[in-house]
Amino acid sequence: VDCFSLRDSSYGVRSYEHVVKGSYFWAIKSETDAFHTMTVGDGDEQKVTGGFLMRDGKMAPLVGGMRRVTREGRYTPKEFVLNLEDKLGRTLDVRGHLTSPLIFTGYPELGIVWSLLKVDYEGQTGWGDVQEFAPREVFRRRLRANFQ
Repeated sequence: VDCFSLRDSSYGVRSYEHVVKGSYFWAIKSETDAFHTMTVGDGDEQKVTGGFLMRDGKMAPLVGGMRRVTREGRYTPKEFVLNLEDKLGRTLDVRGHLTSPLIFTGYPELGIVWSLLKVDYEGQTGWGDVQEFAPREVFRRRLRANFQ
């Protein structure tokens, strides 16, 4: 497969006792332009809690940003807007579109929906993936609502 990808190598002990609702995602537009972030929050707006921005081959950690859901899907948000700011003062506005949701039940304390992510920014398209996660009961409520 000839494509860009990002691999998470944040190995170590995980504590899922106090999981909050959030999203872990990344996208790559070219060899020199990509981003990765994690957001958390209960509503349609989630605060950026970390990650990086690479523009023109120069990478810097994220220091701020917000994701706002603009359209809900069946299991996860379908579309969102994302605003990022890095340590160098650079900003990026992204439109994201989630496709192909996969319900992942590998952790007993949380639910995850893993999706292909298409992003548009600066007039170009990039691709990546997104993992929407929530505490078990929040996740189950959303799933049950789809079957009523």
